[in-house]
Amino acid sequence: MIAEVSRSNERIRRLSLFFVEDMKLKTPLQSLQEIRADEIHSITVVWIGRLGDVIVATPFLRGLEARFPKARIRLLVSYRSAEVLPLIPFIDKGVILGKPTEIMRHASLLYALFRPCDLVVDLNPSFSKTASLLCQLMRAPFKLSFEKIRAEGIYNYTVSRAEDDEPMLKRYERLARALAAPYEPRLELHSSPGDSEGADKIWGSLPKRQGASFRILVHMGNFKRESSCWRGNYFTRLIQEILENPAMEVFCLAGPGEKQKTQEILNQAALSIPIISSVPLGILAALMKKMNLFFCNTTGTTHLAIAVGTPTFAIHTGYTYAIWNSGGQRDYAFKSEDWNSCRDVPYEKIRDPLLELIKNLQYPRI
Repeated sequence: MIAEVSRSNERIRRLSLFFVEDMKLKTPLQSLQEIRADEIHSITVVWIGRLGDVIVATPFLRGLEARFPKARIRLLVSYRSAEVLPLIPFIDKGVILGKPTEIMRHASLLYALFRPCDLVVDLNPSFSKTASLLCQLMRAPFKLSFEKIRAEGIYNYTVSRAEDDEPMLKRYERLARALAAPYEPRLELHSSPGDSEGADKIWGSLPKRQGASFRILVHMGNFKRESSCWRGNYFTRLIQEILENPAMEVFCLAGPGEKQKTQEILNQAALSIPIISSVPLGILAALMKKMNLFFCNTTGTTHLAIAVGTPTFAIHTGYTYAIWNSGGQRDYAFKSEDWNSCRDVPYEKIRDPLLELIKNLQYPRI
């Protein structure tokens, strides 16, 4: 895979020779805070990351739109997070960096990017060869990112390098501050009317528990990172305890490639729980709005639920708590004492605060 990415970057570099002329940009500004809003008409934001990475960047994008209300904002993302683009209300256009083998898509991307813009912002906090190369090729008088080793000379404005334990929302706040953009650390996505219609169809097809009024969606993945997954038998034990209350209704979510493993875990506990899987992201976002609580191991779906306003109970490793916790008032984050794992968190450590949260959501204090 590394070799494929390297070859892809080389193809991008060669294709760029057809479009890019040597430009030495000089800017008299001491700070990007001096830019007048009416001077910026086009902005390109780059985030070559995964789904959750892009969702956590929505507070920055919202502030960028507020700071430059007349500018067209274009967001460039990896194919891994392309599905989230239609859900972000603060951008005018999404651009997708395809898989390493998709040469024609790369050529189309380069053609689009080489049209000059006024401001480029690279949101990747650490060095990304692909993101840095694309930012280097883009023609813009203002290029902003974090200080990075091996990226000297690419950006003419930078904020200090991100510390290893600095929360992502704090990192983006520093970028917003560099642009004098307003910043509120609140994740935000909007599903479309079409997504809501699709969610209604799926919701109508799911078996329901008669008399239940409180809906919980459970995501036991991401199974590829076993250390970041609380034990499956703990999940099922807790689901069984929750279902002792006839007002409770539980559904399971399975991400790509997770349905079989999820079903096996449920079968071992003889649980018959509807599994929601293979659902487009926009429809999933609309489905989450129908839930009273999202209970999960921390992964991209955690950020999705938070961004559409669904209360969450997320089990974090020490690392994910430090970096990815949103800190929202409706988002409960359990922090493991282990920096790299939450697998062996005792059952009672999750059970007690989860049941307390459910009670508070059922019967909110006035």
